[in-house]
Amino acid sequence: MSSDKVKFPDEEINDDESLYEIINKTEGYEFKHRIIRQTMMQTITKIDVGVESQLFVAPGSTSIIYFDVTNLRSEPTLQNFNVQDENRYLRAMEPTFMWLMPNQKQTVRVTVVVPTGTELGTKDRITFTANGVVQATQAVVITVATNGIVDSWTPWLWYTYSTRCDWVDNCVGQIWSIEVVARDYESGLLSIRSNPEGMILRAPFDAGTNDEVKATFSASCCEPRVTITAYDLNRNQKTIDLDVNAPWLSEYGIATVVLGVLFFILLITLIIILIVWCVKRKRKDNGLDGTIY
Repeated sequence: MSSDKVKFPDEEINDDESLYEIINKTEGYEFKHRIIRQTMMQTITKIDVGVESQLFVAPGSTSIIYFDVTNLRSEPTLQNFNVQDENRYLRAMEPTFMWLMPNQKQTVRVTVVVPTGTELGTKDRITFTANGVVQATQAVVITVATNGIVDSWTPWLWYTYSTRCDWVDNCVGQIWSIEVVARDYESGLLSIRSNPEGMILRAPFDAGTNDEVKATFSASCCEPRVTITAYDLNRNQKTIDLDVNAPWLSEYGIATVVLGVLFFILLITLIIILIVWCVKRKRKDNGLDGTIY
């Protein structure tokens, strides 16, 4: 992480300090709570590809790609935008710059025109960049196609807790975090988001990828809930609602429990069948047919 400064009233905090060092230097619940939240937001600019974006474009057609830019810093930032592509399909971008208030999100529209006669299957990688105090980049890959990929399946989305809030008497100064993995095997993953904001990607990815995308979300134990949503290029979405204070089992954990119960029922059934078979065989060996006169 960079050594940028996060400024608070009468305080100056270095991002390189540990969270606990920052907390121990301050007083008051609200001030500490705000420091926890803003420190974990990493004072960055975040870019998501809008769900309305169309990444399958027919020859001779126009498409608009939406980039949602969020300022996760604790202070206003001036953002200058730039966009480039490989095949020169770009036609316009609006706006080209804007001021973003803390935690404010605004959308930039990028217009793409695919020339008539372009060969089907041609791909164009578009790279959008927001230049502020720090630089943020998001790439998308558009595909020239008369029809998109048939995909009615939601993306895969799973998670594991890295830390929880178990046995916490006072939520102030305590942090919980999760590791999230998203993937779409069909049309490709468009974006992964969290509400509240704070989802941090482990590495950049091109919208439309079929590879795994990993991210981390962290929050104060005073904010125990988060909703995470993954979108694919066909606008299918998978959402999970998490509460760190709730009893926890992942989807795989739930599946394991269900399979265990089913196996147990099957085992009991087999034992009963075996007992009945043994009893009947013993009666037969003893010359009894089980009829009572």
